[in-house]
Amino acid sequence: MPRCEITNGRVLNYSMLGHDAKYSVSSRALRKWSQERLQLNILDDGSVSARFRYEGTTCSNLGKRLEYDYHLKLGAAGEGYKIVAMSCAPAPGDTGHAYMCEYLSNAKLLEQAIENEKPLLGRPLNEVLAWKRQFNPSGCYCDSSSREHKWGLALEVIHYALAQNEEQTNDRESANGKILEYQS
Repeated sequence: MPRCEITNGRVLNYSMLGHDAKYSVSSRALRKWSQERLQLNILDDGSVSARFRYEGTTCSNLGKRLEYDYHLKLGAAGEGYKIVAMSCAPAPGDTGHAYMCEYLSNAKLLEQAIENEKPLLGRPLNEVLAWKRQFNPSGCYCDSSSREHKWGLALEVIHYALAQNEEQTNDRESANGKILEYQS
């Protein structure tokens, strides 16, 4: 539900994030992943830089550990945290990705597919909540549905962390009597 916070007649913050969000994974997992695998930086212009680290294993070849980094740049809260840039690649030092079946079959083709998939690019972050994607918890990146599933996880973790940050900020400022809060 959008929030508009007003102090002295001027808008301080406007966010289109759904604070009553229905995520595809438990809030417990989102909380853990946002604390352990997510780095968020709010930049001077209000935009957000984010890195989420996915940790998994290959499906075959003895289940080799792999790690991928998701890098995103989001517009400011007032722009609905519009996704303006996104990329996914093996984390620095990761060697597990080289053991995936599709990587062994055609590494260049797999790398291009991963590089070119940018779901929800140009869209507000809140749209991850309505994004219909196939549930595919496979640890590897061999097919598009497993990659899409992981993008969904990364975007939901970022959404969760930003929504929690806004809630905490609102609670703190409301407790100080500085903000009138309107729900629309």
